[in-house]
Amino acid sequence: MIMSINYYSKYFLPSDEEGLDSLTRKISEVESELESADLDGKLEALRTARNKQTLWIKNYEDELESLRKEVENVQEIRNALPSDSKCWKRIRLEP
Repeated sequence: MIMSINYYSKYFLPSDEEGLDSLTRKISEVESELESADLDGKLEALRTARNKQTLWIKNYEDELESLRKEVENVQEIRNALPSDSKCWKRIRLEP
């Protein structure tokens, strides 16, 4: 472990005060960019949109199920009606 820390500090960390200041400035810049990107706000907006879409999908599925039941009911009514066309008395409404 000590060897890897020494290796890291030797090759990747600046050894002078100016280099450390530069690294500190870069870290501050990156942190500022992250804050200005408003990732938390964007993530919350995406979660809200996902929740709305989930609700819409649930409503559509419920409506689809309701329509399927209505179609099934109409089919049962149609099947219960006599198939012989002679039993229907047709009345002519206009001459």
